[in-house]
Amino acid sequence: MKNKNKRYLAIFILSYCLIAVAVIVFKRWDILPQITDCNPNGYQDGHFMAYCHSTKYGDYEHWAYWHEGDPVSMAAVKKADVLFLGNSRTQYAFSTAAVSDYFSRSGIPHYVFGFGMGSYSPVPEMMIDKYGLKPKALIINADPFFADTLNGTNEQMLKSDFKTRWEFSAKRLAQKVQQSVCGTGKQGGFLYDRLCLGNNETLYREPRHGHWKTDYYRPNKQIPVTYADTLLDRMDDTIAEAERFIHNVGLDKSCIILTVTPRSKTPLAFARKLADKLGTPGIFPMLDGLLTVDDSHLDTTSAQRWSAAFLQAAAPHIETCTTGHTSVADTDTGNTSRYR
Repeated sequence: MKNKNKRYLAIFILSYCLIAVAVIVFKRWDILPQITDCNPNGYQDGHFMAYCHSTKYGDYEHWAYWHEGDPVSMAAVKKADVLFLGNSRTQYAFSTAAVSDYFSRSGIPHYVFGFGMGSYSPVPEMMIDKYGLKPKALIINADPFFADTLNGTNEQMLKSDFKTRWEFSAKRLAQKVQQSVCGTGKQGGFLYDRLCLGNNETLYREPRHGHWKTDYYRPNKQIPVTYADTLLDRMDDTIAEAERFIHNVGLDKSCIILTVTPRSKTPLAFARKLADKLGTPGIFPMLDGLLTVDDSHLDTTSAQRWSAAFLQAAAPHIETCTTGHTSVADTDTGNTSRYR
């Protein structure tokens, strides 16, 4: 461990010497991604920093998956029989012990493959195509998901020019150095004071199954879940994009399960109608007392309850698609389910 720490520190010092030269030449400090404001406490159990709410660091996970910046993550994605797709609400809702426990018991490899920053269907679709992914079932949070839209973060992900590669390689190195310095438990000192005292909102990601660790992100305001008839005006465009997506991924519709994660103004009617129009299973647990941290994302307790109810209903679909049989009899699911 000591040799590893020394190696990272040597790389750190060398890199910063090179950066100092670059700063002198280009007279710009903003070429250096800075991790000093990011909370360093989430690296346990192999987690990497997915996002830090700082203009000097920002998003990392999109680039890491697209460019295989974390080989453990992409190896796990490639092996997954079940992929969860969607945005940050997907990550909050399914990064739970209930999900881990179910897939551990069933022996079915899964990956929670949602992305933050408002990413839509083109991001996972491009990754499925690029890596030749062959999932046997998809669980999609349609709140909305199907849209022909790439935002600035997505476009940055796709870049492969030298400057962009250098920037994200520097972000990866900064994580390694921060983890090494802050993980020693030895407080104080030049590096510790500059790398280990940040408290900006920070998300971590577990590479083997894709779960987010949200402990160091937004505080829990405990805002109740509500429902509203929103997004219905997007239905025609959504159906067209969904049909195209389903055709391109090549899965039978019976193995594409739609849901919608609860939040303020949950578009439940939209998601139900979309499942009906597409002819896919739709599973929508409605539980009392669900809370969000910020109007948008389920808090930890609510996510645990809701994801457990979802999997209870979804298990027959998942097991039929992945193993050809189901071990759960007489479970009421699908488009006529009591969960709708």
